[in-house]
Amino acid sequence: MGVKVKKTFFMFLLCIVVAIYSALMFQDNSEQLNSVILINDNYNYSNNIKRNYEFLYYTDNNNYVITSQDDIKKSIYNGLNTGKDIITLYCGYDDYHDCLSDFHYVYDNKELMTSISNYVSPYNRYTSTKYRININNGYAKIELNIEKKYSKEQIKEINEVINNNINKLDLDKMNDKEKIKWTHDFITKKNEYDYSALKIGDGDAYSAYGAIVGNKAVCLGYAEAMAILLDRFNIPNIMVSNDYHIWNLVNIDDKWLHLDATWDDTAINGKCDYYLVTSDKLSKLDSSDNHKYNYNYYVETLMN
Repeated sequence: MGVKVKKTFFMFLLCIVVAIYSALMFQDNSEQLNSVILINDNYNYSNNIKRNYEFLYYTDNNNYVITSQDDIKKSIYNGLNTGKDIITLYCGYDDYHDCLSDFHYVYDNKELMTSISNYVSPYNRYTSTKYRININNGYAKIELNIEKKYSKEQIKEINEVINNNINKLDLDKMNDKEKIKWTHDFITKKNEYDYSALKIGDGDAYSAYGAIVGNKAVCLGYAEAMAILLDRFNIPNIMVSNDYHIWNLVNIDDKWLHLDATWDDTAINGKCDYYLVTSDKLSKLDSSDNHKYNYNYYVETLMN
């Protein structure tokens, strides 16, 4: 056998060995992935704050098997709403050829992902997410790792303040409208808008912790505090946002109405102009970009 033939044969054998080794390594990595990435039950609040409201745009997809962009959105919503630290999506890659491209369409769309987060309890919102994809035997497994915004300690402190105030109320004599009004007044009277936080762009003022425990917040803190309190009263609500501002949408008497506690609290005229108003009235009150939003993601805003 000539030198060239021997060399070619040797390279052929080497390629086979490398291929077999790579296949084994892929399998080992897949098994390691399943054993290393585990849901931390100590950091899962789903038993306490899962929303059971029936929304128009986002509904549950409990099995996490995806066959379309709509399935992807619903699965991520369901995972966040139930407080998961890891959301695992599955798809048949051979049949659903656009599985990964559709996932990236949803995941890379900041406005869309924010809207999904706006439909769940603030306690289940995230500060960041990471994903990992495994493809094996014609199936794709996508794991989203969720970094929760609120720690257990922060949630405990917030709930202590809320309980101390709610326990003073005679809830049996209050209807939903009175509970919404109490919540609105509690947040606006308790808080001072934190203008200094705008320069930093981060911190407690951007959370319900700042609004309820620290008494200083920006619009995100106001909106999340409103949402947490409304959830305590079992009043369906959503946060609506754009690149400039965030506020609340509240369901009362089968109508979805806007409520902006931030603008009511900082109003120069001292009036609550942004308390339970229709979408049409909201656009008339403010024609700037501050209250413009994507109707496609918040279809409930058309129901008033």
